[in-house]
Amino acid sequence: MPFLVTAPEMLTRAAEGVHTLVDRTVEINDEAAPVLTAVLPPAADAVSTKAAAYLAMHATQYEETIVAATEILLRFIKALSSSAAAYSTAEIDNGNTFGSR
Repeated sequence: MPFLVTAPEMLTRAAEGVHTLVDRTVEINDEAAPVLTAVLPPAADAVSTKAAAYLAMHATQYEETIVAATEILLRFIKALSSSAAAYSTAEIDNGNTFGSR
């Protein structure tokens, strides 16, 4: 008979830790975004203009990646939090059912 051992409070702490990570990542990204996306050509020639456009394109892709990663982490936080609540409820229910005998 398999058993599952979990600690709901650890899941809650993990969710809080990931949330702190997300908050800090968003904060750092917001600070860096203007610098990353404001690439100016170093000269007035076509090569410099194309190089600046290429770097700006990569900065935009970076921004899109950060947004997607943030959304994934927010879903992960929700999963951790709801799992912690479910396990906690199950522990209480099992305690009430089997602990009263």
